[in-house]
Amino acid sequence: MELNQNIVTTANFSPENWIAYFDTSSDKYSQNRVRLRRHIDVDFPSVYTLGALEFEDGTACGLFLLQVGRSLTERSSRRKQFDKATDIIRQESVQAGIFIFHDATHSFRLSLVYPVYKGTKRTFSNYRRHSFYVSGDLSNKTYLLQLSKHKLNSMGDLKDIFSVEKVSALFYEEFEREYARLKTGIKNTFNKDITDSLRADFALLFVIRIIFLGFVQKKGWLGKNAGFIRDYLASYDKKTHKQGIYQDLLTPLFFNALNSAPSSKNKHGFPSIPEPFKSHLVSAPYLNGGLFRRHEDYDTAALYITDKAVSDFVTFLFSFNFTLEENTLYDEELELNPEFLGIIFEKLVNKEHGAIYTPRLEVDFMCRLSLVKYLQQNCLASISLENLYKLFFPEYGSEDDQTPGEFTNAEAQDLLDKLETVTVCDPAIGSGAFAVGMLNVIDEIECSIHRHFLPDKTDSSPYERKKRIIFRSLYGVEVKQWAVWITQLRLWITLLIEADDSLQSSDEPLLPSFDFKIRQGDSLIQMLGSTLFPVSGEGVIGPDTKRRIDDLMKLKKDYFFNRCPQKLHEIELKHKALYTSILDSKKKDLLKKLSKLRDVATPEVQDDIFGTDIQAEIEFESGRQKRQIKELELQIWKVDQEISQINTKNLPFVWRIDFPEIFIEKGGFDIVIGNPPYLQSGNISDPLGKISKDKYKELLRKMAELDFPNDISEKSIDGRSDLYTFFYVRGLKLLNPRGYLTYICSNSWLDVEFGYWLQRLVIGKCILHYLINNQAQRSFKRADVNTIISIMGPSNSKGKSSHKNKFITFKLPFEECIYTENLLLMSEAEKLIDYSDVRINPVTLEEIALNELELIGNEEDPLISSSFCGTKLGSLYLIAPKVYWDVFIEKKKYLQPLKSFFDYKRGLTTNCVKFFFVDKDKSDFMIEDQYLTPIITSSQRIKRLQFDNDKYLFSCNKSKTSLKGTNALKYIENWEKQAKLAKFDSKWYSVEHEKASFLLFRFWDKRFFTPAPTADMIASDNFFIGYNLKYDKEAILAIMNSTFYFWQIEIMGRKNQGQGILNTYGPDYEYVRLPDLALFDIDKLKQAYRTLCLRDIYDYRNEVMQPDKQHLDRIVFDALGLTESERQEIIRSFLSLVGLRISKASSLKTKNQNR
Repeated sequence: MELNQNIVTTANFSPENWIAYFDTSSDKYSQNRVRLRRHIDVDFPSVYTLGALEFEDGTACGLFLLQVGRSLTERSSRRKQFDKATDIIRQESVQAGIFIFHDATHSFRLSLVYPVYKGTKRTFSNYRRHSFYVSGDLSNKTYLLQLSKHKLNSMGDLKDIFSVEKVSALFYEEFEREYARLKTGIKNTFNKDITDSLRADFALLFVIRIIFLGFVQKKGWLGKNAGFIRDYLASYDKKTHKQGIYQDLLTPLFFNALNSAPSSKNKHGFPSIPEPFKSHLVSAPYLNGGLFRRHEDYDTAALYITDKAVSDFVTFLFSFNFTLEENTLYDEELELNPEFLGIIFEKLVNKEHGAIYTPRLEVDFMCRLSLVKYLQQNCLASISLENLYKLFFPEYGSEDDQTPGEFTNAEAQDLLDKLETVTVCDPAIGSGAFAVGMLNVIDEIECSIHRHFLPDKTDSSPYERKKRIIFRSLYGVEVKQWAVWITQLRLWITLLIEADDSLQSSDEPLLPSFDFKIRQGDSLIQMLGSTLFPVSGEGVIGPDTKRRIDDLMKLKKDYFFNRCPQKLHEIELKHKALYTSILDSKKKDLLKKLSKLRDVATPEVQDDIFGTDIQAEIEFESGRQKRQIKELELQIWKVDQEISQINTKNLPFVWRIDFPEIFIEKGGFDIVIGNPPYLQSGNISDPLGKISKDKYKELLRKMAELDFPNDISEKSIDGRSDLYTFFYVRGLKLLNPRGYLTYICSNSWLDVEFGYWLQRLVIGKCILHYLINNQAQRSFKRADVNTIISIMGPSNSKGKSSHKNKFITFKLPFEECIYTENLLLMSEAEKLIDYSDVRINPVTLEEIALNELELIGNEEDPLISSSFCGTKLGSLYLIAPKVYWDVFIEKKKYLQPLKSFFDYKRGLTTNCVKFFFVDKDKSDFMIEDQYLTPIITSSQRIKRLQFDNDKYLFSCNKSKTSLKGTNALKYIENWEKQAKLAKFDSKWYSVEHEKASFLLFRFWDKRFFTPAPTADMIASDNFFIGYNLKYDKEAILAIMNSTFYFWQIEIMGRKNQGQGILNTYGPDYEYVRLPDLALFDIDKLKQAYRTLCLRDIYDYRNEVMQPDKQHLDRIVFDALGLTESERQEIIRSFLSLVGLRISKASSLKTKNQNR
């Protein structure tokens, strides 16, 4: 890409060049260079305005040039600069500002600062800053590329330039290409074949190591040289380093210099390394932690990377700036930082596994809310919930209005004690977003408690405190090894950032070992050999096993802190011994049963000695005992095989044994949190590649039944269930009795049949605290799903019947409405609350069941009873407005289900669309008309309430012999030839389906209408069809083109797709009601319909404003006897719900635009 020649760098830095840049990059620039004396102080001795960008929407973005009083670095005076920028924005009456903070050497920080609004009154709550740091010592590549790509003609343009998402996409595009090249450069010393998976893992391990060293050198710990890696590799000499860069330069650096204490190293240990790098390797910090140990599966496999591959990748990587700053919600550095890398790695290796990186805002919110609930449940009763929210969340108002709550010394100490011992697990940890999020929030709150309430209590250093939090509190499991490495990398970098420079020369390893904190394995399927192993497992673990687990717990603690002489594989051997001891116990039990059965076995007897009947009974019993003996012998053989497998293969992951300190001491985790993978049923397979797809899905169902044998049966689990539903089951099982499960996940289980079994567990058996929907903004751009956040607890019958399940809808983006006041409302609401920014709907299980009976049950054949079976939770309790319940309860006797008016079914489904759906005009075969039936396949061409077909359905119920000489036969035979199948079913080309009286759409966007064909016609499975009408067709269609009908469709349709399309299926139509036709003047109703048929149908907003539509709506509303306010509220809520659905779909596209 050609760079903008007017971009300012340290080399051409001047006010004049900045003015030239703004002038050539924006049509909205208004120049006005003025010195702002009132803003000058000791920290900022020179302050100028360079004018403003005045956008068409009335937004003014000021441009300010400020010199700082001392040398500018990445970390220096960032808070002072932030405060100065926000102060200038307020005083200069602009809506945003671009600030150029520079020093005498012309190093500078370019920051975009703008307010974040709260509530619907659009008052300031905080400011957000995004920054580039530019220095002559750095490549500044991201800065140069971003400024070259974008104009400055709107706030959207500015936010694109300063967008983490845009910058990560820019980096990722190159990274993916360079990573692919790096993999091709991996070789085997003995020229052996390398599998694709081994090549990918080895390349990724190398990338992680090099990236970590990027942060180490940034800290100045490698020869006090921020460009150490580049300079070190430049010392490569072919004559001296005959094995190449990887073996002769990087191997000594990785496995000697960084994996040994400084006191144990000397220059003789690096004979082939030239000065000054030899001295730098001797003084390199002792990192350890596992990253620079030789990995048994990779570093001992005779693998290396070619010189070119190493050089090319290192050159690419360090063409970008590294920063030691971890971004926060309101302050982002647009360079390579730990979070940035998490986003990149999940993009790179997680495409097919359904995991999506969770945005920081949602992570932070979920972590804070989970900790508040945990502390509320476990701390002193005198601690108020309001004070807890104030400690964790902001309040309405400016920074000056914020308080950390009020706590006594005893209360503060209790909070601190509970925070220091909380245990948190992410069972699908991905690249560690929630682990890092929890670490940061716990650290922040501990610091706040010390600062405000326990100032006299000695606090540990940030490095020691975070290391302790990781050890005591953080756990995770991930099926992919790469994700384990990435999470470990992010945690290591977080500790590295906090490490004092004095630790650089420490003989103690700097980094803890996370191997037993972040485990690689399958969170869902626990198998020993071929035997499923439940999470609880109390019946398996005896006293001897308990002692072994206690020994392992101590050993793993020493291993974490690098005080353990045993190596990783030696501890894993103890795991094997523990596993085999469990199986040995099982074998002993089986042998006892076998021995007992053999002792009482029925003896052989002579024929007919006891008579025919008795003899037959004895023979039957003898046969039964023989079968039992054979079955026990088979089980014993299987156990022997499993023991043999465990002794010769890698161990599986098992929750209770891999984390004994959790399940033995605490009975489970305090908090389970995460973003489970989004995989539909058809895409579910064994992530470890050992089990067939069908078998793996069967095991998932069996495992769920093992977890909750009294609440779930394998047969009750819908075969279409998405993978995330099983993570809910597993997450609940991992909790201790006072724990909390917090997930962000697809909302589909709330409204589709495959989620009903999960609803019965969550709503019927467990405690749902909050189910949170954001109506204004999607959380994920790359996943085509809409999500909810749920917080729930384990099964608890006490108080279950009176427990209020809170269904919460935020009407603004989270950042504009997550405040103490709203969160208190969530906790305290006992009845429906509907404000401008939040809606809270508390309902008990009994109320849900009764509402379901009211809506779709009937006295003769109720679809549900007081036993909860599942319902449309999302539609009814997150979306349906109050007027919906008012109308449907009050007018129930006047409303009838659709099946009272007509039958409906899905349109024609065929696996061979190209054959059956024929474009008659374009067909080369001139098929006879008798074999072609009009069909409608798409709603796109339907403009009015009456329509013609867009294709023809080919179908013929005659044998091919009877078709001899017809074009139809030629068409069939031509297709059979193209398909190249050895055998076709007889008359495979014959299909039957009902003719459609009218269409019921499956997919809805902005147009709402119920059209009817002008002639007999079939419809494809893009529609449902109405047929077998029980009343006048035009009268039915009139009501089904009213806003009252479409209002119900919008409420009951499925909104689980991120593209904004509303889906309706047969079960959704069961909830839709039409007014009894006896309420109407039928002629008047039909005439209103005929008038609508005379024009095109408009989008939903224009449609409701049309006089003929308003006339029809009045007829329907009058028939129901609705009040004027009810009518207005139905129309208003219809427009609002459709508008929110559509705008939410595009929220991430427009997120960077000015609100």
